[in-house]
Amino acid sequence: MVRKRKQPVQEVPIDKVEDFMFQNYKKIVIVVGACLLVFVAAYTVRQILAVNSERADTEIAAAETKMITGNASAESLASFKALGDKKSSSKNYIYLKAGIIEAGNNLPDAQKTLVAVTGELGELAKGLAFDLGSKDVDPKAYITSGSMKPLWYYRAVLAAQGDEKAKLLEEFGSKYPENELYEMVKRWES
Repeated sequence: MVRKRKQPVQEVPIDKVEDFMFQNYKKIVIVVGACLLVFVAAYTVRQILAVNSERADTEIAAAETKMITGNASAESLASFKALGDKKSSSKNYIYLKAGIIEAGNNLPDAQKTLVAVTGELGELAKGLAFDLGSKDVDPKAYITSGSMKPLWYYRAVLAAQGDEKAKLLEEFGSKYPENELYEMVKRWES
């Protein structure tokens, strides 16, 4: 019997995918590793920002609680308003709350603080500032665009004089005839 020689067998890729993987496995490993590193870095940054945001929220809540319990002074209110610079997404809330506390403590800056509020809380703050006697707020400006239109009509009628008052009262009655505020101002003006 003749002995056959053993020939070295080389693995030959069966199809194109295996051939591609065989030729580019280092590049594939590098790309997958880079994607994992980017994911881990993004997750880490997100967690750090969340911790900073939570810390700012805690600081805001502590300052607000301190002032509500009766320890509000001009200095503590100034530091509370300064927290709005740390977390700009809460700035309008901070200024609204500071204005309410200032008004409750009869501090002179209440109107100025409330007028500085913008965004979703802006109309509420402007209404409070107007009720405190601010001349910077015109109730007629909110009659057409505000979300508290009957209340702004009420304020506008009370602030108006002469023919303008009668015109606003008539307009108020035509738009909101069943409104309690209209009934009250109508009684007062009759």
